[in-house]
Amino acid sequence: MIPKLLVILSILIATSELNIAMADCGYIPADINGDHQATAISDMIYFMNYQNGGPPPPIECGQPNGSCPQPSPFYPTLDVDGSCSVDSADIYYYWSYWIGNYGHLYHCATCPPDSIDSQDTTSIDNDVPDSIIVGNLDRSPIVVQIGLPFTIPVWVKNDEDVAGLSFALSAERKFIWGMGGHNRIGPLSAWPIIFDRPCDGDPSDPNRISVAVCIYARSFQTGFVDLLNTDGNYVQVAELTIWPAYDSSIVGDTTEISAGTYHDIGITTFCDPAGLEEWNPVTVPGKVTFIGTACHYIVGDVNGSRTYTGLDVVYAVRYFKGGPHPPYSCECPSGSGNFWFVAGDANASCTFNGLDIVYMVRNFRMDPWGAEPCPFCPGVH
Repeated sequence: MIPKLLVILSILIATSELNIAMADCGYIPADINGDHQATAISDMIYFMNYQNGGPPPPIECGQPNGSCPQPSPFYPTLDVDGSCSVDSADIYYYWSYWIGNYGHLYHCATCPPDSIDSQDTTSIDNDVPDSIIVGNLDRSPIVVQIGLPFTIPVWVKNDEDVAGLSFALSAERKFIWGMGGHNRIGPLSAWPIIFDRPCDGDPSDPNRISVAVCIYARSFQTGFVDLLNTDGNYVQVAELTIWPAYDSSIVGDTTEISAGTYHDIGITTFCDPAGLEEWNPVTVPGKVTFIGTACHYIVGDVNGSRTYTGLDVVYAVRYFKGGPHPPYSCECPSGSGNFWFVAGDANASCTFNGLDIVYMVRNFRMDPWGAEPCPFCPGVH
């Protein structure tokens, strides 16, 4: 009777220890700072700090004889490639995941995460909220020509040190067909790590597109450079390139480049130097008003007949042999002072030369509407 009781007690004790061990191994893959969510900003900063001598992740699960049979210390949130070890490969994999090269994060198969619900732990800025203004600082619309790429400024006002941030911006598909590529200005220009996520659909609205940029004030190899703190003043930190639609129906309309949501990146977020606290600044949208193109012509219409035919090829050949020049020219790009025969540019080179004749001949053999205009003054087909 007593031996059986001892066996039962030993089983209960072992089960209790196992449950405690499993509870100790409750984690979310890639939640490196232990705040119950994996993000591209705070967890990346925490990871960089750890690689440079900072504190280890708060969750340690190494139990050689327990539920996570790994040598102690074993930080499971760092093992993002599922190798059951933490090394430089995890740094590369983690980085590649957030820039979009890998679609999934993994965990050690012999140390699976206990069930923990992910939760949004983004804090509320109880001081004067940090803010971002997209566009002109005085809130006036930026006037742009349809079809012509332009840059829009991004301004930040904050009053506490920021070591990492993400911008997520959104625009209506009707007005904007592309966003991406930017110049960092001022305090962000020296930050060593940056990645642009490509323009994609906004998951919160199928009628919009979104883009995300993540920037960090340190790297896995270096310490912090100057942190972002504007002392409560608006400072320009970037310019974002925008490609508007070439659509005459939007002439006179105004749209906004506003705060967006970008898949795994989420919304615009700031992070402190410790990688422990994130908060969302207020984003003030930028207004964009569209005007028509300054050049009105039909692509390939070298002779000014309002059509594009083989006669335009003949006219172009005569012109380059000393014949009459094309009847239409305009300034392209607008404001450049460069007036030229834009209708003759059939290969999108923004010049009119003999290569355009070769391109036109090939077009008429293969695709009579295949002439490509200069993108800075696109004309019509």
